[in-house]
Amino acid sequence: MSEQAVLRDVGELSPDLSAFVAGWPERAARRSGSTKPVRRVSRPAQRVVDAACRISLERGGDFTIQELAKEGGVSLQTFYRYFAGRDEVVLAVIEQRIAEACEFLRAGSTHLTDPVERLKGYVETTLGLLGPGGGSPAGKFFAAERYRLQQFYPAEIERAVAAFSALLAPEIEAATKAGLVNSPDAERDARFVTQLVVSTFHNYTFSAEPPPADLSAHVWDFCLKAVGGSGRPAEV
Repeated sequence: MSEQAVLRDVGELSPDLSAFVAGWPERAARRSGSTKPVRRVSRPAQRVVDAACRISLERGGDFTIQELAKEGGVSLQTFYRYFAGRDEVVLAVIEQRIAEACEFLRAGSTHLTDPVERLKGYVETTLGLLGPGGGSPAGKFFAAERYRLQQFYPAEIERAVAAFSALLAPEIEAATKAGLVNSPDAERDARFVTQLVVSTFHNYTFSAEPPPADLSAHVWDFCLKAVGGSGRPAEV
């Protein structure tokens, strides 16, 4: 899955994952003075977020508010109607991209009947985005910004990352019911797996050494054993 592949229209998300991109449109609506329930993302606000996605994919976080407004085709006055500043745009991008990536993973696994195989795909495909050389400029930008913004917007960041846990939890529960794993608490275990995948991804994004060739397989094997499944035989 390429980084460009996760840039999809919010309206295409499945209902269970679309809820995870409801945060920033609601905040934008409140800033604009609207008291009505948010059913659709404001077009100017969405253009700004889409512009930030495009720029970050090209060169990471090297952009200004003025550039975002110009790329999004809105005036600075319109920009500030929806966003307090650059941080709110980055938060929106993080929320949207994680939810879109999760939907991409879910849609790509619908042909699999085994919940364990779906789990494996979610973990290995995500870590496979690192590539043999480690993190891309966009990956480094989002990893750094996630940790920085978590200090100031912990609820928003936690909610964004929870989209991945929401993808994993039903599969862990289904695998437990099928006797393939033994997880006493699927939601809790999904959160732990999410934390491991995210921290591993961020670590190798900034590592001086490239990720090991078997990184994805090794992390998946660790996660499978953690939820009570059988991993790869130990090498002698």
